[in-house]
Amino acid sequence: MAILDEATLDSIAARVFGQRSMTLEEAGQELALADLKETVLHIRGQMRAELDTLSDAAFERQPDDAEGREVWSAGQIISHICAAQSGMSPKVAQLLELESVEQTTVPETAIPDRSESIQALEQATSILRDVVNTVPDELDVVRTFEHERFGTLGVRGWLVLTAIHEHGHVRQLRSLDGR
Repeated sequence: MAILDEATLDSIAARVFGQRSMTLEEAGQELALADLKETVLHIRGQMRAELDTLSDAAFERQPDDAEGREVWSAGQIISHICAAQSGMSPKVAQLLELESVEQTTVPETAIPDRSESIQALEQATSILRDVVNTVPDELDVVRTFEHERFGTLGVRGWLVLTAIHEHGHVRQLRSLDGR
């Protein structure tokens, strides 16, 4: 098993979202399932580690960027990750033929602080780990669902999307402190 490196994730993201030369599901078919699973959990671990190293200011409301676009605080990024996971969980549960998946709690405050963010991410990570660990090493049946924004997704496509999405937000967290 190998964790997909940053260059590989960037290349996949460019082909799927930039060039539109492949779908998320096609990208997933090119990768070992064990590598995808390990990568998703590794990136989530990186995200959790970032929450400990960020300054307190990273959890406060951020000024807009030079073009006037909103910049999310660390807590807003984590709320978004939790909401995205919560939205995908029922669909992934169906793909894996699970009876149900515990829903991720999204922080209720507009700008969650460090403690709220850590608590929410740790709960979400526990759920994500449980779901990822139910993915068999060999998928016999390829079930899919239609995602309104990302098209046809199966388990592999979902894992690719999760890895690319969360990797982007790890970068976003790092940028809050100028890293």
